[in-house]
Amino acid sequence: MYIEEQFRFWQIVGDLIVNHDFELVRLDENQQVVWMEKSHKNKTHIVRVIQRTFDWSNQLKQDHQLVMKQASQLQRKLRGRKLEFHNVYIASEQPVDEWHEVKQSKTVDGKKDNWLHTYYTTEDSREEQFSTLYSNVGLENRSFQKPETVTEMEQTAAYTKQSVYNQHHKRKKKQQELFQTGKPIFTYAFLAIIVLMFAWMEYTGSSLNTQHLIDFGAKYNPAIVDGEWWRFVTSMFLHIGFVHFALNSLALYYIGNAVERMYGSWRFVVIYMLSGVIGSLTSFALTPSVSAGASGAIYGLFGALLFFGVVERKLFLRTIGPNLIFILIINIAFSVVSPQIDNGAHFGGLAAGFLVSMMLHLPKRRKWSMQILALLVLLIGSIGILSFGLGSQPGVQQANELLEQERYEEAIELTTEKLQSPMDQYKGELYFTRSYAYIKTGEFEKAQQDLEKSIRYESNTALSRAHYNLALLESDLGNQDKALQHARKALELEPDNEDMESLVQSLE
Repeated sequence: MYIEEQFRFWQIVGDLIVNHDFELVRLDENQQVVWMEKSHKNKTHIVRVIQRTFDWSNQLKQDHQLVMKQASQLQRKLRGRKLEFHNVYIASEQPVDEWHEVKQSKTVDGKKDNWLHTYYTTEDSREEQFSTLYSNVGLENRSFQKPETVTEMEQTAAYTKQSVYNQHHKRKKKQQELFQTGKPIFTYAFLAIIVLMFAWMEYTGSSLNTQHLIDFGAKYNPAIVDGEWWRFVTSMFLHIGFVHFALNSLALYYIGNAVERMYGSWRFVVIYMLSGVIGSLTSFALTPSVSAGASGAIYGLFGALLFFGVVERKLFLRTIGPNLIFILIINIAFSVVSPQIDNGAHFGGLAAGFLVSMMLHLPKRRKWSMQILALLVLLIGSIGILSFGLGSQPGVQQANELLEQERYEEAIELTTEKLQSPMDQYKGELYFTRSYAYIKTGEFEKAQQDLEKSIRYESNTALSRAHYNLALLESDLGNQDKALQHARKALELEPDNEDMESLVQSLE
């Protein structure tokens, strides 16, 4: 009788795994227990098959309670998914006392979408119970033939068991290959460039100095408008201060390793560079401040991992998914509540990384309709962001050109017109520019008022110069305490500026 039960055990397990693509989750040969799963029509079916005969109903009820507990744990782990559990017993006899209440389907933890079904099969009821199981998991019913001799049953069970193992190892190998496509060559290359650029910046000045950042190629909107498009690329390899440098380097080391191994080196380079450039482009359109950093490219790598999660949802949720989503939510929340963070670069890079990954797809995968759609969205989106950015730039550049031509009244007229706009992201620069024109026309009181308005804007790229000019004006008016206060603030913002250092010393 044991041989027949063993044959039936491997017969049902083998059919579900080999013929119906159920995935083997856990196998305990000593206890003759197998757990399998498969998603079907927005629902995940988890099947447990156990070869065991229970003499008494209390033994069966204890095992059933254990399964209910395990189902409850899985439900919490796989929160948000509709689950149906199927508990299948391969037995030779029924318990001698009353046990039929166990067969009733029950909700797991009272969740109406999650059910536990029990199938207690003996030779007399096996066909009927298997038919019910197949119907519940969305499969067509089939009849299970039994060999005539014990020897044939043993051979068939052994063959089916090996087929299950082969299918399982084949699936595992395929999953492992997804994480071993490439080696992190360019991750380390980009990291080396970032380290060298930071060391060079610190050696020649300070990465906290705004002018030093601009000189090295940070994203500086007026210069980009003037034709220095290369700043969209160079800004990706610069960082503002040690903490910024260290956090991004650490993120690139870990996330870059994962993405390059999944996508391969050339795909990784395309994802990283395009995400960084589009992140800088979004920052150009939305943020007036001087900015730098690999954050846009790194968020693009997050986007690549999220696309992997869309394609390989089950594997993603079972491996890196929960931790990745948690880290991403924390980063997004921190970005939203921190005004000094360049959210344009972050969110632009995240969206770009997802779309570029969709356009390239995973190695050895093709879905041309989706890939072409992603390419079109990238092109149209990038052109739209660039057009919006160019159109939303203030008249600072034009006003500066007028100042260089000593056309001060026209500069005042232009900046006054631009300041009427409800958009206030560039008002700090506009007030500073107009103040300079007022100084040149001898309207010092108006210049002072504009400088005081200019320093209210923390994103103002001319903040240090505004404090410096205010210090000069206050000094001329005899307000030495205020002058010293503004001079110190200017030096704090640009600690390597010799003119600001000299002014502080002369006022002290």
